Amino acid sequence: MKLLSSSSPAHARVARRRLAWALILTFVVGLFVPGLLDGATPAHAADEGTAPPTAASAWPEEVVETWSKTPVQQGGRTMPLYTWANYALLRVNRKKSCKTPAGVKLDPVEWMLDVLFRPDAARTYQCFRIETDEVLTAIGLEFEGRKKADRYSYAELAPARMKLFNLASQYGSKPEKDRSRVEGALVSLAHGIREFEGLTHYLDWAREGVDVSRAKALAERFGGRTQVPASEALVPLAPGLFEATAALMDASRKRNPQNSMSAGPALRKALVPYDGLESMLSDSTLLALMPLTKSQFDALRALHEKRQALSENPEEWLSPSDLLARVVLWPNLEVAPIHLEMLGLLEKMAADAGDPASFTQHSRGFHNRSKELATALGEYTGIESEVTYLRANLLGWAKHFFLLAFVLVALSWMLPNKWLVRAAWAITAACTVLVVVGITWRCILRGRPPVTTLYETVIFITGSMAVAGLVTEMITRQKVALALTPLLGAAGLFLAERYELTKMADTMPQLVAVLDTNFWLATHVTCIAIGYMASLLTGFVAHIYVLGKVFGFKKGDPTFYRNVGRMVYGLLGFALIFATIGTILGGIWANESWGRFWGWDPKENGALMIVLMQLAMVHLRLGGYIKAFGMSMAAILLNIIVGFSWWGVNLLGIGLHSYGFTAGIARTLYMFYGFELLVFLIGAGWWLANRPKAAPAQ
Repeated sequence: MKLLSSSSPAHARVARRRLAWALILTFVVGLFVPGLLDGATPAHAADEGTAPPTAASAWPEEVVETWSKTPVQQGGRTMPLYTWANYALLRVNRKKSCKTPAGVKLDPVEWMLDVLFRPDAARTYQCFRIETDEVLTAIGLEFEGRKKADRYSYAELAPARMKLFNLASQYGSKPEKDRSRVEGALVSLAHGIREFEGLTHYLDWAREGVDVSRAKALAERFGGRTQVPASEALVPLAPGLFEATAALMDASRKRNPQNSMSAGPALRKALVPYDGLESMLSDSTLLALMPLTKSQFDALRALHEKRQALSENPEEWLSPSDLLARVVLWPNLEVAPIHLEMLGLLEKMAADAGDPASFTQHSRGFHNRSKELATALGEYTGIESEVTYLRANLLGWAKHFFLLAFVLVALSWMLPNKWLVRAAWAITAACTVLVVVGITWRCILRGRPPVTTLYETVIFITGSMAVAGLVTEMITRQKVALALTPLLGAAGLFLAERYELTKMADTMPQLVAVLDTNFWLATHVTCIAIGYMASLLTGFVAHIYVLGKVFGFKKGDPTFYRNVGRMVYGLLGFALIFATIGTILGGIWANESWGRFWGWDPKENGALMIVLMQLAMVHLRLGGYIKAFGMSMAAILLNIIVGFSWWGVNLLGIGLHSYGFTAGIARTLYMFYGFELLVFLIGAGWWLANRPKAAPAQ
C-alpha cells in the first residue's frame, strides 16, 4: 500500500489494475479449478470432444444410487458404501473421482462397481497417482512422454508389483518420520495396489464357483457340471462334508494318535470341493456387506458379555468370506436364509454385470435385504443422509466462496465502493452458514458433539473463527476482521482438506473408549477448541498491527491502530477464559479416565503453555511493560505455542494424546512456525530501528 501511495497517479492506477487482475485470477484458480479436480461435474459427463466410453458402459442411475446407499461396516462404524468408496478411491488416486481411458469421469461408487464387477476394465483406468517419477525409477519402470507427477493404471504398474512390494516391506519397517519422500510414496503405493487387488478379487468366488470335476459323485449330482456356484454347491453339502471330514479325522486319531492328519487320500477326497476356495475367499473380507440378523446379534452380544470379551469396535457384520466360512466350517451354527439369498444375489450380479436390467433388479434386491437387516439393528439411520451430506460438499463450496469474499474485500481497498463491502459481507456470512450447517449435520449423523477428531477440530475452529470474525467486524467496523475472516476461513478449510488427503481415512470414525463420552466431548474438548480459535484469531489480528506498522499502512491514522490494538486485547481476554476453563475440565476428565488430574503429558503441557503465555501478556500489559505493539508481537509468539499444542505434540510420538506422525502435516506445521518467526523478526527489526533514542547525558 505504501508503494502504491508513493507513486504517481498514473502509475498507481496501473499498479492497482495489475493487482486487481492478479486477485481475480487467484480467485478463478481457487474457485473453479479445485472444483474440477474434486470431481464436481456430473458422473459420466465426458469431456468435450472425447469419445464415448468403450471399455465399460455406464451403470444405470438406479444401480449407482442403490449401491451408494447400501450400508457397510468398518471399524465398528456403519456407513454407506458411498463413504467407503470415497476413501478407497482417495487412497489410490489422491482425489475422489477417476477417469476411464475414454475420458469419462466416474464418481467413487461407479469406480467401485467397475472394480468389483468389471475388474478387467478397472485395471486399465489410470487411477494410481504417482507424485514423482523417482518412484517409477525405483521399481524399474519407465514411460516416455509422461509428466513427472502423473496417474497410471494397474495394468501399467503390474509388471513391477513384486519389486514394489519388496521395497515397501523394507521401507515400511522404518518409522514414518524417518522415511524419505520417495520411500513414503513407495509404501503408500504398495498399500493402494494391495487394496485395489483385493477389491478386484473380492467376487472371484462368485465368478468362478466351486470346482467339483475331481469328485465323480459330486459331478454326477450336479449333472456333470464342473463349476457350480458356491451357494449351490457348499450350502447343501456342507453338513455332510463336515461330518465325513470329522469321521475321517476321528478314525485317523484312533489309528495314529500322534498324527491326526494321517487320513491321507480319503480326507483329501472328502475336501475336494474346498480346493482353491480358501484363496478366493481371502480377498472377500474387505467389505462387510451383510448385517447380522437380530437373533444373531443378540446371541453374539450375550456371548461377549458372558466372556467379558466385547471389543471396543466389534465387527458384527459379515463379508462373503465370513458367511461361507460359517457354512463350511461350522455347519451347526445358524445361517440365516436371508444371508444365503444375499450370497446368491452377489453371484447373479457377478454373472450379469453386462446386463443392465438384470443387474439393476439384483442390486435392488440386495440393497433391500441389507437395509432390512440394518434397520432391524437400528443401524440404517443416517445412511441416506450421509450420502446427501457428502454429495452436497458444503465445506468445499464454502472454501471456494471464502476466497471470492476475500477478493472483494481486497478490491474494496483499491476501489472504495460500499457494494463491494456489502457483497463481501454477504458471501462471508453465507460461507459461515455453510460451515456451521456442515458441522451441525455431522453432529446429527454421529450423535456426537462437534469436536471428536483432529479433522473436526479444524472445521470447528474454522467455523467458530468465522463467526467470531463477523461479530468482531460488526463491533469495530474497521474492515480488518472482514478481511481476515474469509482468508482464514479458506485457509482453515484448505487445511482440513489437506489433512483428509494426508490421512485418507474416514473422518467420522468410531471413537475409542476414552473418548466415548458426550459430556466431556461437549465441555473440555469444545472449550479447548474455542480457546485455540480465539488465540489464533488474536495472533492473526496482531499481524495486521505489526505488518501495518512495518510497511506504513495507514501511517497517519492513529485511530486505526488504536482500534486494532483494542481488538487484540479483547480477543486475548476471550481466549484466556476458554483456554483456562478447557484446561481445568481436561484435568477433571483425565482424573476420571486415567486416575490422575495431571501427568505432564505433552498435550497437557501445551495447553498449560497457552494459558501461561496469555496470563503473562495480560500482566505485562496491565503493568505497563508492553503496549499495543508489544502485545501484538507477543500474540504472534502465542500462535506458535497454539500450533505446537494443537498439532506439534502429535508429532512427538509420546504421551496419551499422541495421534501419530503425519509427514504432510509436519511440513505444513514447520512452514507455519517459519512464517510466524519471520513476521516476529521483521517486527522486532522495525522496533529496534524506530524505538525512541535516549536523550544524551548533559
